[in-house]
Amino acid sequence: MINVLLKASELQLTDAKNFMRIDFDEDDFMIELMLESAKGYVCTYTKRTLEELNEYQEVAMAILVLTSHFYDKRSLECDSVSINYTISSILGSHWFFEKEAD
Repeated sequence: MINVLLKASELQLTDAKNFMRIDFDEDDFMIELMLESAKGYVCTYTKRTLEELNEYQEVAMAILVLTSHFYDKRSLECDSVSINYTISSILGSHWFFEKEAD
């Protein structure tokens, strides 16, 4: 069972597999790579570290959803080039705007 109190930086392979309802080990390397890629994507998108985002439970959910998306859409063909609207909304609310120095 997935721990609903997990922080974004604490998400692990077992959490992603539980979320995606995967009970075999053949794709573990790929899922772990996708999980780490999702974490990196979230940090790049929000311009924040995972530790800064740990207090927001919805960010952990966004990472799991992205990991699942990466796993489901792992072929070369893709039906969409834009980020999922829900993910965009969640991460956009945590986007860090750094004011330019004068």
